[in-house]
Amino acid sequence: MHTRQVSVLFKSFSFSFVWAFFQWFFAAGDDCGFASFPTFGLKAYAQRFYFDFSSTYVGVGMICPYMVNISLLIGAIMSWGIMWPLIEAKKGIWYSADSKQSSWHSRL
Repeated sequence: MHTRQVSVLFKSFSFSFVWAFFQWFFAAGDDCGFASFPTFGLKAYAQRFYFDFSSTYVGVGMICPYMVNISLLIGAIMSWGIMWPLIEAKKGIWYSADSKQSSWHSRL
């Protein structure tokens, strides 16, 4: 039984490596390739809401209990679907209007 587990582990590792190598050919920049595929449309993609075809997320999803996965999904929807558009609407009020979206600097 131990050799079968090792065999499955190496098959999984091989598939993950080949998939990552395949994705590497289509990644020309940070917002390019399979790592940021606009599954939900371009308007959602503009809010940085996209699907990442990472095998790591599939593996973690298989290891974690379903309640953890559901809470992560609900948290992601609330964060990216509700909170980030609200924060974006407060641009110039809560933080400087000329700051970049990826900036960590405050108004002070």
